[in-house]
Amino acid sequence: MILTQPLHKYRPNCVWTVRCGRPGAEISAEGRPVLGCYLTIIGGSPTLITLLFALSAPALAGVWPGENAPDEPWPQTEGGVSYLDLAAGEGQAAVDGASVEVHYTGFLEDGRVFDSSVKRGKTLSFLIGGHQVIPGWEEGVTGMKVGGKRRLIIPPKLGYGQRSAGPIPPGSTLYFEIEVFGIILPRVVPTAPGQVDPDSFKPQKSGLILADLVVGEGRKPKSGRRVCVDYTVWQDGKLIDHTFGSQTCRWFRYENSPVPPGLVEGMATMKTGGTRQMRIPAELLKDTPDVKKNGTLLYEVTLVEADE
Repeated sequence: MILTQPLHKYRPNCVWTVRCGRPGAEISAEGRPVLGCYLTIIGGSPTLITLLFALSAPALAGVWPGENAPDEPWPQTEGGVSYLDLAAGEGQAAVDGASVEVHYTGFLEDGRVFDSSVKRGKTLSFLIGGHQVIPGWEEGVTGMKVGGKRRLIIPPKLGYGQRSAGPIPPGSTLYFEIEVFGIILPRVVPTAPGQVDPDSFKPQKSGLILADLVVGEGRKPKSGRRVCVDYTVWQDGKLIDHTFGSQTCRWFRYENSPVPPGLVEGMATMKTGGTRQMRIPAELLKDTPDVKKNGTLLYEVTLVEADE
């Protein structure tokens, strides 16, 4: 670092500090902070902050926002995100509740790149509708397919609004180029229990009644070991609980978790891959919420995995 002016002659008996990074709001270029090294002199009047030299920005300058402007307006989502598909992709489209894996590059209006997963070499995964990303992404990525590549223009109201976010100034329109590498669609919630021959139900001494829809061929649950199950719970023909809102089955420790005693008993002879209906009376439901007094719940349970 070379100071071309002997500044100490103008500010004697002051504290001198050199800091490299982004300055406060008082230092800006065209209204934006400059990345560089700053000299702060405290003492005298007023306090002096001077840019010594600017540092080179990351070599990711993008030209898309300022070049190749479309001849016609791009399509828009209902919320106001403009988009243009560069590649359509294949397979099923991303929908609300889907988990998507993407690479992206984000541009400001002047063409500067403010973030890029491509440069980091690591994709980003998020759940559409999970509020894990800005609203403009959730709208803009919906409908994309694996292999698809899309450009998005996101207005401030669907980005960061009037607040700053790192290098993004307040009120910024954001430009993204996004490529989808993977989609996990949300699981479909059953609309009714499986059809079972009434004669297939087998009463147990405890009052539990069981019927197998599919007989499993894998491992049985073991006390204290983890099991992973999918289930739906029905009362008077109405679905009141299920595991299909998550991406995977529900894990818990067999016989060591706060699940209804009737469910533990009903799973005892199951094997992985099996699906069983259980009519569980109130006395075997423990403190299960939303159960009518002296009521019976119908559980339809699939044993997906069981630890050895």
